[in-house]
Amino acid sequence: MFRKFFLLILTLVLCSQSIVFAASSIITTDVLVIGGGCGGVAASIQAARLGVSVILVENTPWLGGMMSSAGVSCFDGNNGTLRTGLFREVCTTIANYYGSVASTNTGCWVTDFAFEPKVGNIAWQQLVSTTSRITTLFNSTCVQVLVSSNTVLGAVIQTHTNDTITIYAHVTIDATEYGDILPLAGVEYKIGREAQSDTGEYAAPTTADDLVQDITYCAIFKNYAPDTVLIPKPPGYDASKYDGSILETTSDITIHLHTVYNFNYMMSYGKLQNRKFMINWPIHGNDWEGNLIEMSPTQRLIALDSAKNETLGFLYYIQNVYGAKTIGLDTTEYPTADHLPFYPYIRECRRMVSAVTYRLPDVTDRYGTPSGDLYKTSVAVGNYSIDHHHKKFHPDTNNPFRIQGENYPKNQTLTIPYGSLLPKQMDGFMAAEKNIGVTHIVNGATRLQPIVILTGQAAGAAAAISCLSAIQPRRVNIRQLQQVLLDARAALFPYSDVEDSRWSFQAINRTSLSGVFMATDSTESWIKYSYFYPTKIQTKFNAGQAVSIALGFDSITSNYINIISTDTLTRAELALFIWEQTGYGNPTSWIPYFTDVSSTHSAFTAVQVFKERGYTRGWADGTTYLPNSGVTREILAVVIDRAIDPFHRLPVQLIPVPRAIHKLPVKWKRHLTNSVEGWTGYPPSWFIPTSDYYRDMALNPMTKHLLITDFLNTTIHIVSARDGSDIGRLDNDGIGTGIRNLMAIDVDTTGVIYACNYDQSAFRIYRWANESARCYLACQTSLSAPAGRVINVYGSGTQTRIYITSGISSGWFHIFTTSNGSTFKLLETAAPTGINVGSNGLYGLAIETSDRVYTKGLTSGLRRYFKSGTNWYNDAAFDNNGFYNSGISDLRYVSERNWLIGFACNPYGPVTTYNGATVNSTGALIYTLGFNGKPMTTAIAPLEETITNLNDSGGLAYDPDTQTVYVLMAQNGYAAYSTTPIEPYPISVELSAFSAE
Repeated sequence: MFRKFFLLILTLVLCSQSIVFAASSIITTDVLVIGGGCGGVAASIQAARLGVSVILVENTPWLGGMMSSAGVSCFDGNNGTLRTGLFREVCTTIANYYGSVASTNTGCWVTDFAFEPKVGNIAWQQLVSTTSRITTLFNSTCVQVLVSSNTVLGAVIQTHTNDTITIYAHVTIDATEYGDILPLAGVEYKIGREAQSDTGEYAAPTTADDLVQDITYCAIFKNYAPDTVLIPKPPGYDASKYDGSILETTSDITIHLHTVYNFNYMMSYGKLQNRKFMINWPIHGNDWEGNLIEMSPTQRLIALDSAKNETLGFLYYIQNVYGAKTIGLDTTEYPTADHLPFYPYIRECRRMVSAVTYRLPDVTDRYGTPSGDLYKTSVAVGNYSIDHHHKKFHPDTNNPFRIQGENYPKNQTLTIPYGSLLPKQMDGFMAAEKNIGVTHIVNGATRLQPIVILTGQAAGAAAAISCLSAIQPRRVNIRQLQQVLLDARAALFPYSDVEDSRWSFQAINRTSLSGVFMATDSTESWIKYSYFYPTKIQTKFNAGQAVSIALGFDSITSNYINIISTDTLTRAELALFIWEQTGYGNPTSWIPYFTDVSSTHSAFTAVQVFKERGYTRGWADGTTYLPNSGVTREILAVVIDRAIDPFHRLPVQLIPVPRAIHKLPVKWKRHLTNSVEGWTGYPPSWFIPTSDYYRDMALNPMTKHLLITDFLNTTIHIVSARDGSDIGRLDNDGIGTGIRNLMAIDVDTTGVIYACNYDQSAFRIYRWANESARCYLACQTSLSAPAGRVINVYGSGTQTRIYITSGISSGWFHIFTTSNGSTFKLLETAAPTGINVGSNGLYGLAIETSDRVYTKGLTSGLRRYFKSGTNWYNDAAFDNNGFYNSGISDLRYVSERNWLIGFACNPYGPVTTYNGATVNSTGALIYTLGFNGKPMTTAIAPLEETITNLNDSGGLAYDPDTQTVYVLMAQNGYAAYSTTPIEPYPISVELSAFSAE
């Protein structure tokens, strides 16, 4: 009735690109898309291809949004098999423009697919022009949204000639860059960062604020050599703002060595065709801090002059400070007066309060998130990491993608839930840009061009189904929507080893969306990967488990296979097993279809049925069945999909039932060869068993290498944190020889390495600028007692502080500082009074802040010290909750989680405690630290196995990106342990009252 009502208003059919409207027209359409960016144009094309009429409104003369109008013409993420659906189509169209796919691989190191922004516009214009039923209104703006009874009915559009068009639509889609339709429609939205209590994200701030990601005017520069193309100094130019952007012009390379690239490398970041360069440089470059979201269009234009000058200032710096006088603005790219894009790259806009909000726990563990099985409702995929641009938080730019209070774990590949495209309550409305229902944190991974294109394609498909079925978008059958997208060759599960042209593509996606098969996720670089392993041979146990899930049963039995056996499943057994579980049945023909399965074969009847029902199509199409061959995971998925159809059999909910909230400790899992390549736990040949205080270990966060001191040979070994393999050694020239040299080691956040000896009269600190640099003596001094069993580094550059433990019973530790980032001197010796830590002094020290540390002696309890004035005090309010471990060797404080990690060794008796209870004689613990006098609580239980052989620990390291703990055991080498703890999730969070039909 809804659709018929508006068709009675006006029966104009919109089928062309060039309809001329009257000055005050009233028209109707099936779908109204406001915003011709990545999401909007994809939504329009997909909806029109399904047979509905679409009006696309864009406020510039171009299509493509951030990839064209905003100049971000180097695709981020969705590489390889995730170049799928309409994203693949636009890539193909761009490649055809240049003549080949190879032409888009320009040597730009941020992507393997780059192009000129104007070509992005041309590609979308071509795709739109060849799609019937789309009418495009360029240079037009929405001035009003029509709403009645909690339903959006359309919008009022003002054209560039100031004509007014009232458009009624069954579905209106907000695909604007700022999310400008949300407030006009009365749809609830959020801006900035939510609080932890709102979202259950540990990485969120404790208090919400309006901080949004920086914007960037991504100018297109061109090399005009040999001509000089100097620009005038822009207003507000300050050369110091760009200090650190280019290695050759950086004033202090000891600070910036690990974050600054040379000029040629910086320019090749966005290298395009025809001697052009996209300039989108976050490291002291042209990012601009500011929140423009709630401004009017006029106010934004005024504010954006500053953002433009930030980019022009960068060009002026390049020309006049670096001296690249032949580099200038390309004057042919944009039809704008200043030759800059139509608008800046807007990374974050209003975010709709949606039926489902995609949160950090959902992207770190899709199978264990408290939100429930959101992945089953996936309508778009991505594989980008969470990264944020917040210039104000890192003036020194040690890492431009991490800010204070926002240190994120490595996320998995993304499966965008359909509920995030729908408002929590409003009908007739959807979102299809960066305004979908995600948190501020997750927006850092979902804001990229490829993901937004695929999200827009999903919104367009849902809108079309909604129109054709005369239902609201929230009532669209999710499986029907997913099947439409699969038919459009859009992947819905982000597999890196299953391309959309593969014969089994749809079956693998459907069974994965049904929970029958789970992905294996890994982080091999900045981009994420999920694997299906289609050619992996399956066991009988694999088959039994998969079929049980597909049938919706907790368990099943079989007369034909032993479903708990790890023996290989043969093709004959597969046929018998599926034939049995689906109700047997006889074939219509008793004449063998396959030459190797005769009528007397034990599986003959089942194989005949397999053939007749089409279960063998694609993998046994010839005259042989190969009954004794093993069954691959791909074949098993196809057969289950065809024979059982769990995609339609099993229920799926728009808003899944949240999982039970647990805060039980999760044991650490030791990486072995059957789970993580290379981590065998056996020491390398150079690792000679020794005492704990003769060896230490640290993780280099820049290279993900472990650095291990080798006292006996006065060397430092470099080891891969990924697989434990030996990579090489640090330069040790100038260290010299002597007793207890290179006792301890640590690395700062920029990759600068520090090591020290254990001495009193000739205590030394050595420094390496990076793993390839030569070693030099950063400090040599005499101390009041032997020291250097532990070294911990806090800060970087000129703000570096080095904490060294003392070997006397008083619990002293020493703090060293630097004024130039390279040489150090003793700042103070912290000597808390009345403290006895045992005869061997401090064996562990962890730094929470520069004035708050945790220590542990060999035979004393865990303490926290704080500094007040010039003195250090024992924090009597600190409750360690029974944490007492004889012989603890190292401590680490993890700011991202407020964790304290300790590795304990006690070869003489079981005194290790865990929440007050005795556990292993040797093991590791992670505690969550208490606040305001509250006790520590256990976050992670001890190691699963007791470590023997007097396994003193020689150090430990933690990688927050992979949530892995690396432990150095003096007797048995080094090992990696990992866990994915259950995230706390606030019970008070209201998900939504809506559910799918």
